[in-house]
Amino acid sequence: MALERGVDISCSEQTSIEIGKNTYINSYVCITGPGSVKIGKDCLIGPQSTIIASHHNFADFKRKIREQGGINKGIVIEDDCWLGQGVRVI
Repeated sequence: MALERGVDISCSEQTSIEIGKNTYINSYVCITGPGSVKIGKDCLIGPQSTIIASHHNFADFKRKIREQGGINKGIVIEDDCWLGQGVRVI
């Protein structure tokens, strides 16, 4: 695994972030979330990309989004995957 300058990786205590062998993460990538993230081996993550294992729940249109909480599902990026510059995975 190789990490370039400005890469930010964080998770909560109950989750994990796994990054496979020979995966390259370019500059200024953010990988975070209360959900777990698994990135396979031999992947290429382009610069300024974001991987967030969480998003807002907005199923009830009669309630404000901030009142509906979040959804913390994990993200799996399989082996030999290429995410180009500025990709957002939520």
